[in-house]
Amino acid sequence: MNRTEPDTLDLGGGADVRLPSCTVMVDSSASTAAVAQGSSKLLAAATNVVGGYSGDAFTPTPQTGIQPFTDPLAGVAAPPVGSCDHTSVVTISANRTLLPGTYCGGINIKKGTTTLRPGLYVINEGGLNVASGASIKGEEVTIYNTYTDPKFFQPFNMASNYPNVVQLTAPTSGAYKGVLLFQDRRVTRGYKNYLTKNEGTVYEGYLYFPSSPLRFTGGETWEVNPAKMVLIADMIELRGNIEIVSPGEERLPGGTGDVRLVE
Repeated sequence: MNRTEPDTLDLGGGADVRLPSCTVMVDSSASTAAVAQGSSKLLAAATNVVGGYSGDAFTPTPQTGIQPFTDPLAGVAAPPVGSCDHTSVVTISANRTLLPGTYCGGINIKKGTTTLRPGLYVINEGGLNVASGASIKGEEVTIYNTYTDPKFFQPFNMASNYPNVVQLTAPTSGAYKGVLLFQDRRVTRGYKNYLTKNEGTVYEGYLYFPSSPLRFTGGETWEVNPAKMVLIADMIELRGNIEIVSPGEERLPGGTGDVRLVE
């Protein structure tokens, strides 16, 4: 979604990204708005760029000079924060089940499997951290990351090493239909989000970081269990092997149009 910066779509580290049913949209007007470094590859239904691109790893060749576009989730209202159901950071070191609510201070998952019951999880400062030796699972969930005081805000940081995995799916109905991760639109570019996908990892739904960057790293065995997701971020770095397929109309918020990866 960034309008001016170079490298808003950045493929590196041997990234092999396959989006056979998706269109990649890059809103930056920079001459190198989309870049592919080294042996990185991007296969998509189409790649459309307002500015230009660098590298010969794009299939098909990007279409440049398109008209700037608007945020496809601009019509989705930010969730209400409400009062704190938890007033300090929730630290988890063993198997545990969490209920929807407002978590003031963040969620820090160090070990074990954390299961989220269906519903809306509002993280008011502190972020969501999932260590490489931990798991988080949940169906029909939306996780909204926000702040009251910006100096206490922390982004998403989800490591996920197999067999300890992330398995999360978005709601199929309701106000946040299709929205899995939602970063507060006030968050600035200085807060980068880190997500990793390995064997067994599932992110199904929109991963929405409209004003902050995302680094998404894929593992070596993505073909075993391909994720279903739509990425929307201020800037996106893609590393490793990643396959993204359309989550289907039944999971999309109303009025968002076609499936896209948007930077």
